[in-house]
Amino acid sequence: MKQLLLIWGILFLSISNILAQDQLRVVGEGKLASGELIDKNIRDANGRQAAAVKIKTDLTGLSIEANNGVIKMNTKQGEYDVFVSPDERVLTIRKSGYVALKVLLPEYGIRLKSGQMWTLTITGDKKLEQTSVNFIITPDDAQLTIDGKSYNPPYKGLLLSVGKHQVEVKKDGFATHQKEITVSVSNSLFEVELKPVELQVVTIKSMPMGATFYVDGIEKGQTDKQLFMYSGKYTVKWLLSGYVDAEQQIEVKEGAKNEFTINLDKNTGLLSWKTTPVNANVTINKEPQTGKTQTELAPGRYLVELSAEGFDPLSENIEIKRGERVQKNWTLNQQTGGLQFSVEPYNAKVTLKRNNQTVETWTGLKILKDVPVGTYQITAELNGYERKTQTLTIQKDKTQALELILEKAKAGAISTSGAGKTITNSIGMEFVLIPAGTFQMGSNESSGEKPVHSVTISQPFYMGKYEVTQKQWKAVMGNNPSNWKGDNLPVEQVSWNDVQEFIKKLNQKEGGNKYRLPTEAEWEYAARAGTTTKWSFGDDESQLSKYGNFADKNSTMSWADKTQNDGYENTSPVGTYKPNPFGLYDMHGNVWEWCQDWHDSSYYSYSPRTDPQGPNSGSDRVLRGGSWNFIAEDARSAIRGISNPDGRNSIIGFRLVRLQ
Repeated sequence: MKQLLLIWGILFLSISNILAQDQLRVVGEGKLASGELIDKNIRDANGRQAAAVKIKTDLTGLSIEANNGVIKMNTKQGEYDVFVSPDERVLTIRKSGYVALKVLLPEYGIRLKSGQMWTLTITGDKKLEQTSVNFIITPDDAQLTIDGKSYNPPYKGLLLSVGKHQVEVKKDGFATHQKEITVSVSNSLFEVELKPVELQVVTIKSMPMGATFYVDGIEKGQTDKQLFMYSGKYTVKWLLSGYVDAEQQIEVKEGAKNEFTINLDKNTGLLSWKTTPVNANVTINKEPQTGKTQTELAPGRYLVELSAEGFDPLSENIEIKRGERVQKNWTLNQQTGGLQFSVEPYNAKVTLKRNNQTVETWTGLKILKDVPVGTYQITAELNGYERKTQTLTIQKDKTQALELILEKAKAGAISTSGAGKTITNSIGMEFVLIPAGTFQMGSNESSGEKPVHSVTISQPFYMGKYEVTQKQWKAVMGNNPSNWKGDNLPVEQVSWNDVQEFIKKLNQKEGGNKYRLPTEAEWEYAARAGTTTKWSFGDDESQLSKYGNFADKNSTMSWADKTQNDGYENTSPVGTYKPNPFGLYDMHGNVWEWCQDWHDSSYYSYSPRTDPQGPNSGSDRVLRGGSWNFIAEDARSAIRGISNPDGRNSIIGFRLVRLQ
């Protein structure tokens, strides 16, 4: 009798587990909700902005899972906003009394991207049977997954719908078991015995290297890397900034090479541009693009802004698509003003210059219209009269009136235009007035210094008496990038582009447009100071330690001249040694000095003979004067060095020119 009751009990339990379940299903295709904005602060574990799927339904009490995890979910009547990683492909939707629904998003036209929201409609119908299923697994702590859902041991009394199911059983150190089973009331017991395996050496690579990779969702490091893994199938994912995320299924086999490499595709487009004027400042999403004419950008929309002194600003929104090149030509509107000029005597010759370049010449009175805004130097001269130069600023949409009255020259006087005069600015920088004149530029010592040619500097100019010091740099920029610290040491570790920012801020501080780097011609003219010898003190190399800091007995360099002693291993305080004939210090050695010019080794063969400004373009800027770790030969007046405008080094500094 007891046995009969037990049999009826088991039969009743089996029958009671055959439950009616509704079937969830997707209605139609997914749609991009273009008007929906996603909070930029919702980000996944890798710091990327989330994507979202809005589940619309006539059901309640849904539970929603994602392969890579749900970041956040907002729920209101009939809608579930599910925030997930931008590379998510699978959502699993559950509801009590319904069969779980696994949604492969690409099958419904949904390809998620950061910041996008898609909509998908879910409903429920159809009845399925469910029964109790038992699994006997060896070892008994192996992980059981059925239709993508993980279960915890013991694996008994699991309610599964009647029909086919995908089963996976795995445990480290054992071969993974994967099989499709068919569940029915009469087929509800399944046995799985895993076979032990040995660890294999696996190599994970990427092109290019340096990608962070994940194995089954767990971060394992950066490529290229070797690690131990058990035989079996895994999902590997590679992530590298600027490249499209990649995912691949791999199978680690016992005794095989087990090397897996992915070629990553760049997730960028190319934006290239030309501007008028060519020196316009370009920013992309507020990031300066100094010295660039093109840049690679991740797909998306960008705000490009352009500005230049004397021009109206310009901005444009640009869309960049993966693999595409966008070429833009921007022309800024020139701001102009006017000049009403008069001079006495009326027949004096007048020259108008800007940045040492002649704009126009005339005699007597003149009205000029549509003059680009900016700072100019206007000079009037006539035989028997002292030449007179004045600085003026043309302002937008305004006409400036200016009159120059020349004074008669004193009998027997020689005009030197104030040569040798010094001035000091607000942060203690001293400048020496260098007279106009003609000199022989270049040398026959090196091919890059040929040919020797005559150059005229037509206007006097002020040259920095010393290299710019760290104290002066800090007064303007608020920091000190130098490797060798000391207020009176020359600032170094500054790029050409860094110096342009220093000049911009110094001009703002002093008012106007007074400062710039010297041209290469101005620098050599000032360094020679009327001499034609290798150095401004002559041709005797043994005298250099009296005039500059170079690689001598204090240096650790193998090429150092151990017969000389300038007293310093690295940089020396400015003004330590004797000046050149113009009263300029450290024109030989200490630090290389940036010049304004682009570099061209053949430029001397075609450069203008009056006030040359250097080539119109190039990839490197000119350096002059040698440095503390270079030999004496590299501190000659004619020596030419080069460096990329972004280059920073403890051997590179600068001095400035100040306009009169």
